Amino acid sequence: MRTLLQTRWLRPLGRLEKLTWAVNLFVIAGMLTLGYTIGAFTNTSKPIPTLMSTGKIDITVASGTDPTEASAGIINFNNTQPGQTQQNTITIGNTGTLPFSYSVSAALQGDQPLFDAIQAEIKNGQDQIIYSGSLSGLTQPQTIADRVPAGSSDSVSFRVWLPDNAGPELMDKKGTATFSFVASQLRAPQESQ
Repeated sequence: MRTLLQTRWLRPLGRLEKLTWAVNLFVIAGMLTLGYTIGAFTNTSKPIPTLMSTGKIDITVASGTDPTEASAGIINFNNTQPGQTQQNTITIGNTGTLPFSYSVSAALQGDQPLFDAIQAEIKNGQDQIIYSGSLSGLTQPQTIADRVPAGSSDSVSFRVWLPDNAGPELMDKKGTATFSFVASQLRAPQESQ
């Protein structure tokens, strides 16, 4: 029988064996330390849905003060004679979800001398004159309101007339003025960072 000193486990270690044991202990100690320093609890919350949608602009035009009434025409200027004036107030409604600004312009078809002679005046809801001049000048867009909030309305007054000094060269002239109202979305305010 062998004695304990003769067994491999209790005999004195050689230099290479001591070095191997030291490296192994160092690696094991490093792994244990690394495992404890990197290990951490983690938790994930439940997903939170975020609703995203865009707004819209929607302009309505109506005769009178009710923005839901259909408009038959802004001005009826038929069988007109010099000195005659027609006027009407229309309501511009914002039935969208975003504020907008809007403008008006006229597309003219017919006898150009008639459009040059007919005078027009447009006033906004604050009774400020937005345009005053010949009807032919309304082919360029004129801004009526800088801001109409969502769900609100604005009024616009139109007045057109054939001047007293209109001559016989305008007799039996005809034309159509098609008014277009264009709403433009306002830019959203920039958030400071």
